[in-house]
Amino acid sequence: MIEHDHTTTDPMGVSVALAEKTVYALVLRLTAGGTFRMYPDSGRLVHAAFLDVIRQIDPVLSEKLHGDNERKLYTTSPIWGIGSTLQEGDEAFVRFAILDPVLAERFVRQFLLYGHRHRLTLAGVTLAIHQVHITPEGHGRAGIFKLEAPAENSKAARFQTARIDFLTPTAFSRKHGSQDNFETSMQPRHLWNYARRLWEHAGGTSPGAAFDEWVETHTAILRMDTRREWIDFQRFKVPGMVGFAIYRLINCEPTEPNALWWQQFARFMLFSSLGYKTTMGLGQCSMTPLD
Repeated sequence: MIEHDHTTTDPMGVSVALAEKTVYALVLRLTAGGTFRMYPDSGRLVHAAFLDVIRQIDPVLSEKLHGDNERKLYTTSPIWGIGSTLQEGDEAFVRFAILDPVLAERFVRQFLLYGHRHRLTLAGVTLAIHQVHITPEGHGRAGIFKLEAPAENSKAARFQTARIDFLTPTAFSRKHGSQDNFETSMQPRHLWNYARRLWEHAGGTSPGAAFDEWVETHTAILRMDTRREWIDFQRFKVPGMVGFAIYRLINCEPTEPNALWWQQFARFMLFSSLGYKTTMGLGQCSMTPLD
């Protein structure tokens, strides 16, 4: 556990504080060592490569992450770049969000200080790590976020309208006995409920389960433009929605406590991702305040 702030410097010369109850999104700039087809299903390959790197850093931690049935405190993305196929020498990107302080300290330090020594291997293709970004200045999808309760005097911008872009297929698992069903309506309650529960699992204080009812009463969907895609996990397929939805607070003041939590959890979604199989690239999202 990280007991106090630590400071290190990333390859871009950015001073970075590693602190308890702080979550991180790292974007790795990669160079392909061969031909690799980029597709949404590649998240499961990235997940395997992620665990392989963790195994090199800490074999015991890797085994725990691989076998732990609890909700995972990290997410991975599929590989992305220009076009649908990488050729040798092409540039690509991958994103890891780390919500666990113990994992963050080991993983973030290793990649910031020694990233060039690591390789990701996907389907037999090696991708060298060329650069690591941890701040939005380096890459728009990188960042640092503190698991802090929102305060009325906070300098964080207030907003009542949020656009959530579902960058990779997104669905919420709903088990009925031994059957797996998937909720894809993208209702606000599902999004904010997921963010709240993961926030709590990561160690943040929260308004509790009663907040979910408040969200349902005080959030309207102004617009939704989504389409369904299926992700093949070889043994089964999962439906998920990509596109965007615009959500707006209604019948409340943007400075009241639950509204501040609504804004805070919306910001957190960038790090938590949303829904099912976020460790394998599903549920990647972005959030843009619109007011």
